[in-house]
Amino acid sequence: MLFNRDRPSQRRWRLWVLSLSFSLWFTSNLPATSGAEPTEKTVFEQKIAPIFVKHCVKCHGPEKQESGFRLDRRDDFLNGGDNGPVVVPQQPEESRLMHLVQGTDADVIMPPDGNRLSDQQKADLKQWIKQGADWPEKLTVLPGLSK
Repeated sequence: MLFNRDRPSQRRWRLWVLSLSFSLWFTSNLPATSGAEPTEKTVFEQKIAPIFVKHCVKCHGPEKQESGFRLDRRDDFLNGGDNGPVVVPQQPEESRLMHLVQGTDADVIMPPDGNRLSDQQKADLKQWIKQGADWPEKLTVLPGLSK
């Protein structure tokens, strides 16, 4: 008689194991989403690109390239201008871009006229450079500009 009373609990246990097994199988066979585009914007898209669009493209974009420097396109930005690269990844102190926006040389301050970068924008640029100055390859042109 004791053996017969255990049968319902064995059935429940088997049903629970079967349900768990099916759940694990089902979730492991869902389509992978790792190839999908990430929905979060990168630091570059959130903070750096807007600075470039607002303060720099006017003189270093498709219409005009002061000092041979164009920063609206990824490859041109990475190549630099007449004075070489403007960013040394992970070394903001060595990056010409930081010297220019901070006004290290009083004769050459960027942007040359209009609104200067805020302290927060300078800090964002410095942090971005310190973290490697990543400009995602998928963004060949600055976000916010037409291709």
